[in-house]
Amino acid sequence: MGIFDSLRGTPSKDRFAKMLIQALHDAGDTRQIEYDAEEFRLLLSDDGDDAGFINLANFYAQFCQVPKEHRAACLSGIVRGCLSHLKGLPDEYEDARPDLRPRLWARAMLEQMRLQSLITDRDAPDLAYEFLGQHLAITLVYDLPESVRSLSREDLDAWQVTPYEAMEVARTNLAEDDFMIGKLGDSLYASATGDSYDATRVILLDVIRQFEVKGEPIAMLPNRDYLLVTGSEDVEGMTMMLDLAEKVLQEEPRPLSPLPIRLSGDEWLDWMPPPEHPCYARLRLMEDRYLYEEYGTQKGLLDKIHETHGEDIFVASVMALEKQGDMFTCAVWPADVLALLPHSIGRVMQGPESPPLMVAWEDLEAVVGDLLLPTNHYPPRFRVEQFPSESQLETLRRRAVET
Repeated sequence: MGIFDSLRGTPSKDRFAKMLIQALHDAGDTRQIEYDAEEFRLLLSDDGDDAGFINLANFYAQFCQVPKEHRAACLSGIVRGCLSHLKGLPDEYEDARPDLRPRLWARAMLEQMRLQSLITDRDAPDLAYEFLGQHLAITLVYDLPESVRSLSREDLDAWQVTPYEAMEVARTNLAEDDFMIGKLGDSLYASATGDSYDATRVILLDVIRQFEVKGEPIAMLPNRDYLLVTGSEDVEGMTMMLDLAEKVLQEEPRPLSPLPIRLSGDEWLDWMPPPEHPCYARLRLMEDRYLYEEYGTQKGLLDKIHETHGEDIFVASVMALEKQGDMFTCAVWPADVLALLPHSIGRVMQGPESPPLMVAWEDLEAVVGDLLLPTNHYPPRFRVEQFPSESQLETLRRRAVET
């Protein structure tokens, strides 16, 4: 069966990987390509030297999502993106300036690349980026019609330009591109350009400030082709925005973040309405589900890192529990074990002789905050080297949450 014969049905992950390898070779890629089925990625080498890797999850989701008659074109587009390294950068910065653009990423993707590099002892790409809230990052890309290449700090150093200077040029270029913003009813603004930069346009603050919203601007960016904006005091707009974001997250590939952000002055900040807000329960559930999945992926990578380097560290899982129809997350803090604990809403704590108890995060920080050592992981994890003392446990028992 040829590649294009297989496009008629939905391929398995393994079949898709083989199709992409064949398509890359057919397009002239001379690198050695090994399929890592467990991590669902391609490992690349060039004459025995490490040449990085290609994560397949988003490409696979994108491929399966498009209509079957468009899959050949989709595969060709994926190949062009994977071969963007063959398109050299201009020697002079001035020649590159018109094609610089900012590009929004899920921060989790950058973190997964970093952790995977620690497993394989391969250098992760040193991309130039800045954070947008806690869950998103803005990178720099060199954008041409046939390919989009992410820029590293090494690329910028070769041009003798700082990340800040290049990002300012990229923002200006993006603002000068043609784009369309539509209004749904009286409450919700939505992108309508479809050029993979709609979500990134959230950084064009002069555009956002023109939107007539009730309260402060609230944005959701479910994937690269969606920028949704309403007001913090507009319940109807918030409901419409949630409905659309949930639909996009369920049906379309390349998710970014389902979590809302709020424009405060010149900065986008993470936002969650107060518990009495009509949309609070839906937004909190969306946050719990998102972090539950990201923590699960992170735990798998951290466990492999510790196994590779011979480290005995307990990486706590995030557990999803339900109480009276509401979902909440928690994790186990085992006694007398070096551990990495996730920042979840609650904690199930286990003493050597005492029964488990559930403690809210803010109470845990208040009583044993000195035992929670921050790390550089995302989503956040805390290193704990000792268990709470008996007196601290007694205080926590008085603050325990009923389960």
